[in-house]
Amino acid sequence: MTNREAWNTLTAGLPAALLYKEAGWWFLNCATLGRNVSLGHTLNVVYPMQYMLFVGPAGGGKSTIQDAIKLLMDGHKQDARASTIDVNTAGIMREEKTIRNWYTFSPDSTSFEALVAQANNSTSSATGKKGETIISARYMIFLDEFTSICSDPISTQHVNEFLLTTWSGKSWSRNTHKHGLQELRAPALNMMACTTPDSLLRVAKHSPIVTSGFAARTLFIYAPTPAFLHPWPSQFTDKEHEAIKQLRAHVARLAGHVHALEVAPDAFEYLNTYARVCSAADYKRKNPSQLLNDYYTRRYLHIKKLAIGHHYSEGINDEPLSVADLKAAISFLDRIEPHMHKPFTGYEYGNEYASISDKLLHILESGPKKITEIQRLLWLDAAPDTVTSLIGHMMTLGLIEPGMEGYRKL
Repeated sequence: MTNREAWNTLTAGLPAALLYKEAGWWFLNCATLGRNVSLGHTLNVVYPMQYMLFVGPAGGGKSTIQDAIKLLMDGHKQDARASTIDVNTAGIMREEKTIRNWYTFSPDSTSFEALVAQANNSTSSATGKKGETIISARYMIFLDEFTSICSDPISTQHVNEFLLTTWSGKSWSRNTHKHGLQELRAPALNMMACTTPDSLLRVAKHSPIVTSGFAARTLFIYAPTPAFLHPWPSQFTDKEHEAIKQLRAHVARLAGHVHALEVAPDAFEYLNTYARVCSAADYKRKNPSQLLNDYYTRRYLHIKKLAIGHHYSEGINDEPLSVADLKAAISFLDRIEPHMHKPFTGYEYGNEYASISDKLLHILESGPKKITEIQRLLWLDAAPDTVTSLIGHMMTLGLIEPGMEGYRKL
C-alpha cells in the first residue's frame, strides 16, 4: 500500500474529525523533513516546517491525531545531543560530536522560557549524498493545550515573536537582564497544538495573536463538532501494525534526507500564473473574512511548504517539484480555509459573544432571516441592541451579508 493508504489505515478507526486526520498527514511529511530539504536560494529559501493549530470542541479528536504522529516519530526521537558546533552564515554546520537520531519533543505543557531552552538543546544532523552535513535544531512542539505557553500578555508576546522568526528557519536571539543572551541557530521548529475556541479567545483578549504575523503563518484547522464515538480496540490489527511499520520507515528516510529541491519549469510557470489570478481585483477568496487578510498575503509560502511535503510523501526521489505537488497543496488549503476564521468568530466583540455568533450562523444555515426574526430567536441570549451590533460586526468580518429576503450566511 502507498504511504497515504498506510496513514488512512492507521487513522481510519480513530475518533477524530476527518479534517484533523488529513492535516495530520500533511504535518507528518513536512515536519519530518525539517530544514534538511530546501527550496530556493539562501536569501529566499523556503523550508517545509509547519505550525498547525487544531481548534474545536472537547472530544473532537485533536490530541488523538497528535498521538498518532508521536507514535510514528517516537522511534526516531533524539537521545544524544551535540555539545559543541560550528555554525556558518548559511546555516550549514560542521559537527564536532557524533549525533544520532533526529528529534526532540516538547513536553505536553510547557512555558516559553523552558521551550526556548529545550529547543536550544535539540541539535541533530543529517548528511547528504555529496557529503554535506546539515545540523539544525529539530524541535517538535506538541501541546495538548496551546494556551499553556500564552499564560500572560508578556509571555504571549514573546511566544509570538519567537514563532514568527523561526517559522521561516531564521535564527532567533534575545538578550534580557534575567536570562542573558538566548540564541537559537538554524531552527527547524514544527508545532502541532490543540485548543478550544473559548481558550483561544481568552488569549486573544490580551494579545495581538489574531492580527499578528503568527496567525498568518499558522494553519488553523477547525472542526466544529465532536468526533464520532468509536471504541478504540485493545490491540492494533495486523494491517495496522503493517501500516505503522511502513510509516516509521518512511519517517526515518525523510528525516535523514538532505536535498536542495529544484522546481520544474511548468511548475514554476503554474505558480506564477496562479499568483497573478489570486492577486486580481475580481478574485474571490475561499474565505472573505478580514481576519484572514494577513494569512492570504502569505498563502503562496504555505503552498510551497506543503508542496515540498507532498513531493516526498511517497518516498525519496530526485525529481523536481511538480505541478501535481502544487495542485495537491492548493487543494488542501482550499478545504481548510472556509473554516479558518471560525475560531475567532467572537474576537471583535469579546469572548462572551462567541457562542451567540455561532448560534446566529446556525440560524442562518436554514435560509435568510429578517433582523426582527433573528432578535426573536436570540432573545434568551442577548438584548435586541446587542444582536443588532453583533450583526454589524459579522458583516464587517465577511461572515454574513444583507439581502432582499434578510441576512444570509456567506
